[in-house]
Amino acid sequence: MLIETTEATDGQEGMDVEGNVIAAKDGRPVKIRAGKNCYQSDEDVGVGTGDIIFNGEVKVHGNVLSGMKVKCQKLSVDGLIEDAKIVVSGDLDVDKGIQGHQHAVINCNGNLHCKYISNAKVYAHGSITADAILNSDVSSNDTITADGKKGCIIGGKVFAKGDINAKTIGSELGVSTRFTLGEVSSLFESIKEAESSLDELKGAYTKTEQCLAILEQKMRVQPNNPKYRELKLQYTKNKFMTQHELNKKEEELQKLNNKFSESGMVTLHSDTIFPGTHIRLGHDLVDIEETKKRMYRKKHTR
Repeated sequence: MLIETTEATDGQEGMDVEGNVIAAKDGRPVKIRAGKNCYQSDEDVGVGTGDIIFNGEVKVHGNVLSGMKVKCQKLSVDGLIEDAKIVVSGDLDVDKGIQGHQHAVINCNGNLHCKYISNAKVYAHGSITADAILNSDVSSNDTITADGKKGCIIGGKVFAKGDINAKTIGSELGVSTRFTLGEVSSLFESIKEAESSLDELKGAYTKTEQCLAILEQKMRVQPNNPKYRELKLQYTKNKFMTQHELNKKEEELQKLNNKFSESGMVTLHSDTIFPGTHIRLGHDLVDIEETKKRMYRKKHTR
């Protein structure tokens, strides 16, 4: 904290050395103006204010209303963020919460802290901390924590490269709630895609070799056939290009496998996990079919 103000008070009469009364002056409230690199809105961000695009810190003493856009380096909101578009290159703090109405899109390159997240798409490069996360698509390159009184994550899709912590996951109604943990989870998907592409390339290479073998048999009978010569040139070219793509894909797959094997430990911790919860850790998928009280911990190997 750089500065703190106190409420203005009523003045009290004084007296000079000769016993004369000195009239009092009441105190006046002090207004603190935002600095040069800080934009401050004392009202809701709405039609009256328009969108806010500012290359610095923005403080909103109110709400960010539906349909609005705020883009800045750092953002703090005293009220709610409704179904708005938010792009912040640093940290985002929301005192009350994000009520997205299925349309809010929040992109934060730092840490995000708010009271709750509901029906919104939220991405943070840093950690995400909220009391409750409800029916939202939430992604963090760090950790996700639902703490506070409720501490729940119910519905939607949740991805974190680090740990996920919550008091309660899912609900007694069996609401579908999907979790993906660890960078390794996205790596595993990339590995599957690379392996599939490699199989297709190998199939194409084998088919080209077979076509060349059949064509060479025909050329023994008709060595001067111009159509066969043109086809052989085309098949040879295709074989060379496919071999080149095969080599590149094998190198890519090797790098992915190396990165996968170096992945560490991630944890999903919750006091209560209800049925309807789906947890992916690496290439393992766990479907919760009955209420559990446990911690899932996985060291990723392959």
